[in-house]
Amino acid sequence: MLSPEQVKSIKKQLISHLENQDYSEDQREEAIAQIESMSPEELESFLIKNKMLSSSENGDSETNEGMSCIFCQISSGKIPSYKIAENPSALAVLEINPLSHGHIIIIPKSHITQNNITIELEDFAKGVSELMKKRLDVKKVHIQKSEMFNHGIINIIPLYSDEIPSERKKASEDDLKKLQEIIITKEASSSEDKPKEKKVKKEKAEKKVREPKPKKSHLEKYPRRIP
Repeated sequence: MLSPEQVKSIKKQLISHLENQDYSEDQREEAIAQIESMSPEELESFLIKNKMLSSSENGDSETNEGMSCIFCQISSGKIPSYKIAENPSALAVLEINPLSHGHIIIIPKSHITQNNITIELEDFAKGVSELMKKRLDVKKVHIQKSEMFNHGIINIIPLYSDEIPSERKKASEDDLKKLQEIIITKEASSSEDKPKEKKVKKEKAEKKVREPKPKKSHLEKYPRRIP
């Protein structure tokens, strides 16, 4: 059985992702009302039906927290996300309810707590933060560890002033797609431009070598005749 804390957190996450889906306003409001009215048993049944929670042979749900963790569902691809970067141990995605423009969360692919976040994960987060500094006109980037569903994550929050924002604002699907495209496209174009630049420099150097030097005249110079 899900705990009251799990029920509250799962409903909140389901509603957050639901609000970014392509539904009409009436459909969205109806779905949100259904989620909010679910009892713990109904929510558990919903999660099992949608393969977000497994059940054991005796019919009781497993108590493994990773099975009902939204972040585990995102990292496994069962819940869609706006991916920015990925490596074998973690996924970097755009936060759908960001504290600031470009807010990214690093999700470990293993269900670990905040205290078990490794140096490798922190290095990955630092690499993503450096990317954000290049892509966005930010003053600095704040990196912060946190935990939900007993799943440790790392927040990368671009700062446009000296203060860290405290109010979350829901990002539209269009804004998230555009931001994802800007970051990924610039990353790809910058890596493609470098070889082209080297090729142009090489061609200029070869052209310079191939150009024949002007021949010197062998005619003797005589003094100008004065009548």
